[in-house]
Amino acid sequence: MNVRDISIGELAERAGCTVQIIRHYEKIGLLPDTRRTSGNRRIYSEDQASRLIFIRHSRELGFSLDDIRQLLSFSDQPEQSCEQVDAIAREHLHGVQERLGRLRFMAGTQRIILFTRHKAARIQAAFHTLANKVIHLFAHSAKCRCSTICHLCNICDEI
Repeated sequence: MNVRDISIGELAERAGCTVQIIRHYEKIGLLPDTRRTSGNRRIYSEDQASRLIFIRHSRELGFSLDDIRQLLSFSDQPEQSCEQVDAIAREHLHGVQERLGRLRFMAGTQRIILFTRHKAARIQAAFHTLANKVIHLFAHSAKCRCSTICHLCNICDEI
């Protein structure tokens, strides 16, 4: 191996992915076929490492494999116009902004739900307190000789 040759394990570690992902990207054509040693082991160059890191970074940003394939084709042909690259990036950004909007809406909805739950718990506690007072009032009225109105107005000293 040359000084710049990289094994598949080292490449996976550098790119933050698995060996299986590297093989998959080779199989679907995102990574070009690589050289092999006399023992049939894959060896990669710094350019291939950079390409894989670009692919991984693009995936982390949410680009589809088809978008990444197009972006890589433009980098392989630098004489082409950047308009198509800009269009892909703008389209992706638009999708990200839409998802952010939906996430913000969901967060707002969650805050409303939590606020409503809090209010419902307070209402439930107030209702429970009122129910206990009504139960106490009925229990007292069964023993009290005064009129029902005293119970409602708290006139009776027995309450």
